[in-house]
Amino acid sequence: MHKIEISDEAYRALSSLHSDVPAIIETMAKQALEWQAQEVAAVQEGIDAYEAGDFEPWDVFSARMKAELGIPSDR
Repeated sequence: MHKIEISDEAYRALSSLHSDVPAIIETMAKQALEWQAQEVAAVQEGIDAYEAGDFEPWDVFSARMKAELGIPSDR
């Protein structure tokens, strides 16, 4: 297991809010890792979709979005 180092000031601030600082840091680290894993999975999903041809050309997408949002066309 890797150690997480925090400044004395941060440790004191956490201690004033929570009695078990190592537990709170571990929880925060786990949450950060879970969030990162979700972000990586979402990016990979987009890459996989693109590689499978699941996309539309920019001009088609742009025209569709402008129509949906009521934005006048450039042309």
